[in-house]
Parts: sequence; C-alpha cells; structure tokens
Amino acid sequence: LWEQGKLATQVALLRAEPGIPLVGTGIRILDVEGRSIPRPAHRTRVTHEDLLRSRVAELHPSSFVMRREAFGAVGGMDEELPGSYAEDYDLLLRMSRHADLAMIPAPLTVVRWTGGSYFFSRWQTIAEALEYLLRKHPDLAEHPHGSARILGQIAFARAAMGQRRFALQAMRRAISARAWEPRIALAGLVTAGLSADLVQRTLHRLGRGI
Repeated sequence: LWEQGKLATQVALLRAEPGIPLVGTGIRILDVEGRSIPRPAHRTRVTHEDLLRSRVAELHPSSFVMRREAFGAVGGMDEELPGSYAEDYDLLLRMSRHADLAMIPAPLTVVRWTGGSYFFSRWQTIAEALEYLLRKHPDLAEHPHGSARILGQIAFARAAMGQRRFALQAMRRAISARAWEPRIALAGLVTAGLSADLVQRTLHRLGRGI
C-alpha cells in the first residue's frame, strides 16, 4: 500500500536530481496479527558498498520508483535467476554501481506480512538463487559482511531442507568470512533440529526476515 503523497514525493526528488536512478521510501510493516512496525529509512542515499554490506531491508521493491532509461541501461531484470528470487536485490547491486540510490526516510510504503509470501519456505529456490548471486557478483562474494550474510542464508535454507552436509559447508564458509554473522547461529539451530518455519515466523513478528 502507498501512503498519500508517496509517489509525488519520489517524483519531485527525481526531477530535482537528474543523476538519481531510483528512489525508495521507508516502510511500515503490518503483520498477520495487525501490528504496525515502522521501518523508516535511516539514510537518504544508498551506495553500492551499503548494498554489499547489507540488503538494506527498508529499500523494499514495493516502494521503488526508477527511471526507465536507468532500468534499461543495466539490462532490466535477470530472467536467469532461479525462481526470480532476490531479483530486486540483483537489480539494486547492478544499478548502484553507476550511481547512488535515493531514499525518502518516511515510511510511505506499507508492506503486509501475512506469512503467505510466494517464497515463504521455498528453500530450494532460495538456496539456488543466492548461490547464483554469489557467482554473478564477485564483489559480493569477496565482501566479508556480504558473503557471510548470503552464505548464512544459504546455510539456513539447506538446513531447512535437511541437507545437513551442505548447510555445514555453507556455515564454515560464512564463518571464514565473518564469524559473528547472526544467520550462522540461526542456521546452526535449524541444523540441530529447530523448525525453520518457526524461526522465520518469529522473525516476521519482529518485522525482520532471514
């Protein structure tokens, strides 16, 4: 859902600053129990380094407004991504190599998390897509924070599928990159038998994801 004035605010910024390729906004999450969790943006610019370090969850695709020529210049969406998972993140990585992206701090986009996401618990697709991303983006694969984050997610997905050996391999690689990445611990809990869906739903209640 878009709050009143959301689109006008973004368009005004694009008109004022021709070098900006894309503008997002802060978000407000509505969970399945009707709780409202504001996630305002804490920055007005998002750099390529920011996106290597973190997915920047507040830069949510439901808020994107971008220039058509900027979208075309980086090749649009990557149709080879397994299941199209993380296609928005892949686009942001490619676009931010050319120019910083902009954020409107106010939570002008409302995202309803109901547990019914298309990708909820599609662990095979998630693991394959994230492995594809690391192959496609060497700078992400070589970034300590970025690679540990993605490898932690891969380990979690592999553990959720009961693929303990592959989960442990991903966890070891994540530890080598950045030992204190929190997703490593979550993957370890699932490898030990904790329900992946329970972990995911708990995080969603806190306005977070894996």
